[in-house]
Amino acid sequence: MRKNKIIIWLILFLIGFTNLNNAFSQDSADINILTEDFSNLILPPIDSLFSSLGNNPNIKVQDYRVLEQESILKSKKREWINYLRFSSSYQYGYQGAESLVQGYLIPAYYQTAQNAQHLYHIGVSLSIPFGDLIDNGNKIKKEKYRLNQIKSEKEISLNEQKFLIIELYNKANEQLTSYKIKSEAKKYAELKAKISQNDFINGVINIDELSVAKHSESVAISDFEKARSEVVIALMKLEVLCNYKFQILKYL
Repeated sequence: MRKNKIIIWLILFLIGFTNLNNAFSQDSADINILTEDFSNLILPPIDSLFSSLGNNPNIKVQDYRVLEQESILKSKKREWINYLRFSSSYQYGYQGAESLVQGYLIPAYYQTAQNAQHLYHIGVSLSIPFGDLIDNGNKIKKEKYRLNQIKSEKEISLNEQKFLIIELYNKANEQLTSYKIKSEAKKYAELKAKISQNDFINGVINIDELSVAKHSESVAISDFEKARSEVVIALMKLEVLCNYKFQILKYL
């Protein structure tokens, strides 16, 4: 009888060790994931995820392209300023003048006069290339068309991101529902296995019935961990895409 009890306790120890080993077999980098409880998590309205798309890098790139093209259009409209020319100069110095002096009684000679002078020059000129002037309106229209094209490309990119959010949002809801079902199944299997273990110790059931209960518990735990992993992946994709942080409860 004592020998049978030792065998029973050895079997229970091996079963418990196996479950414990499975629980800690995941990489240490997943510790935070293992402590996440999604039982009470409710996804926010999808419109709030749409509104956070302004921080998405793909949309930011389109915004910068719009700003760049608007700047080019402004420069194109101001090109008429290039037709104006402004000039100015300033000089200071002595100016010499030489003159011939002659008379009846005076021999002819040259006379030089010098005086300091300030010379200024300020002017504005207008030079119009008729080719540029005639075609300028067409160039401005071209830049406007380009701006509208970039805005349309931004709208297309925004819609593509929204379609992706819709797909991931529905996927995350499906995974959350599956997670909650698997969580309840896991709790039930663990409770049933605990009861079966006590029944086995008290001689109510045999080893085969205990093995079935433990196997059901292992399957339920495996299904639960898989469901939790799928929820984590779905939520992380939404967080990266929308730059949105979900509030997830932690449990000990």
